[in-house]
Amino acid sequence: MTTAIAASTTDTRTLRRALGNFATGITVITAQHEGVRAGVTANSFSSVSLDPPLVLWCLDKRSGSARLFQQASHFAINILAVDQIGLSKRFAGGQEDRFAELALQEGLGGCLLLEHTSASFQCARHQILDGGDHWILLGRVEVFEDHGRAPLVYHQGAYSLVQPHPAPSSPSQYPAKHVAARRREDPRRPGAQQPRQRQALKEALSSLMATART
Repeated sequence: MTTAIAASTTDTRTLRRALGNFATGITVITAQHEGVRAGVTANSFSSVSLDPPLVLWCLDKRSGSARLFQQASHFAINILAVDQIGLSKRFAGGQEDRFAELALQEGLGGCLLLEHTSASFQCARHQILDGGDHWILLGRVEVFEDHGRAPLVYHQGAYSLVQPHPAPSSPSQYPAKHVAARRREDPRRPGAQQPRQRQALKEALSSLMATART
């Protein structure tokens, strides 16, 4: 058995290692203000609410991009696909122009969308909260795209892949994602007549929230 450690008595490296047991996706968050662009790699992204559609991510207060993200009206969350490790490293490094020679699409408020991602969310800045040594940025999702590409995963300081868990033998114990997929195919279920875009957004955010709860 392991020994419980008081967070107040340990070093940040030990705490970081323990937190690293929680596998996450990897995002590149972008924004633009008065012609100046910013982009950072972050794995602190999470869904918050479906109605209204809110998401959050966290930014180190020491980041040189902190002021721009506080000023920009919108930011884009680009969820990286499994083959985009290069983009993750580019926006986490010290490259002077992280956007150089990249194919970009400008979104709401000048936020920047990367190509071939797993999904992207264009968000209006909703609220900025103080979170210790980080800023917590909440955004209201206004436009999103779900490309369905396999995501890039980060676990214990290393890039990883998503692999399906072996399906149980009993149909009644199918993973929640399988049940959700079957429900989406049933036009008789309550809510099936909701506008397609709103329903799709709820499904995308529900998937993220389900992942956070597991």
